[in-house]
Amino acid sequence: MFENWNTSLIKNLLEKLSTLQHTVDMLPDNAPQRDRCQCINQPIICIKEDLKKLLDQVECAVTFLTLQEEYSHLDTLYSLQKRRDIVFSQAISALIGGAIIQLRRNISNSQFLKQIYDIGLLVHAESLLSTYGDEMGMLEDMAVGINDLEKVSFQIIRGSESDHKPILSGTRNALLVKLPLHPDHYTAVEETVGRECVMYRKIAVKPVLFTVGVNEEQSLAELFGDTSLQEHINQENLVKLEHYYQKFRSKKPTSDINVDVPLSSLKHYMQSKKPKNVEILHASTQLSRAMHAIRLTSCKSAKDRTAMSVTLEQCQILLDKHELGQPNFGHLLDTMRSEGTRRDNARKNVGVYKYAFHRMQLKAFPKLYRPPEGTYGKTVAT
Repeated sequence: MFENWNTSLIKNLLEKLSTLQHTVDMLPDNAPQRDRCQCINQPIICIKEDLKKLLDQVECAVTFLTLQEEYSHLDTLYSLQKRRDIVFSQAISALIGGAIIQLRRNISNSQFLKQIYDIGLLVHAESLLSTYGDEMGMLEDMAVGINDLEKVSFQIIRGSESDHKPILSGTRNALLVKLPLHPDHYTAVEETVGRECVMYRKIAVKPVLFTVGVNEEQSLAELFGDTSLQEHINQENLVKLEHYYQKFRSKKPTSDINVDVPLSSLKHYMQSKKPKNVEILHASTQLSRAMHAIRLTSCKSAKDRTAMSVTLEQCQILLDKHELGQPNFGHLLDTMRSEGTRRDNARKNVGVYKYAFHRMQLKAFPKLYRPPEGTYGKTVAT
């Protein structure tokens, strides 16, 4: 196809460029600037028109070749798009649930409402997947799925007193989620951010993902495999989180909230080569929570490693915000894992009231991610 291009157009363009160069050379050195401009103005306009025609031809040729290439791989492209849509459907379900909870929790928080309209709604996703075996593919899917949430935006609308179901519209590349609020709550939002803002402005979604594998397969990846995917995801999302932080800081009084410490800590941990450095998760979570982020945590099945992370985070919140004494931290952590809802979640999934770990496996886990005795073991119901 390239051989059939209009070569006369290229030849004509080169001739005009040569003529323009000759015209410029013929001008006296002391010629006024105005005369110089008048002399070259029309030739330059003609050259721009020819360049545009040439670029249009190039664009058409490249588009044609791309379509030819895609046609030969239609089955693969369809399969990948289907897989991406399935992942996206799971990610957006978690996003909408988190957004509704966060909005209802902060319906009287004027700073939060102004923040999400000004700089977007931050979503912090935490992955405990390893970079070894099948979980490598899961992590790749999760990274794409979380990143695709950038294509989602929210709009708060006035709902009825009973029906608050979200309404979805648009395409996979630009999805709008309308969140109906109780009339009283909707009026409160209008009074906080302004009626025009609520009616016409959308709330952007700003997702970030941080991942650190904690199981024995991650130990194999660190010894014999490749951890570059984990490092790439964390580095890429550190840039995104810091960008959001800069906007957040510009909107908040310096004395209002301290988010500098967790950010500097996160950067420090990111530079460290420590294996299974879960401090990356802790610091990014602390920073994101300080900026009113939606928090999502997942592993392979979202019931075992996830349970360890969720209970650890709950205890850390009690320690930081609710005066839990440090001596009671370990006891409360074990109690949450043995008596709390996470074991019941495991039972609902596999029919056994235990986490799917075995003793040798747990030796590879960071200490804070190990459940108490009697809560783990064989999970095949008999």
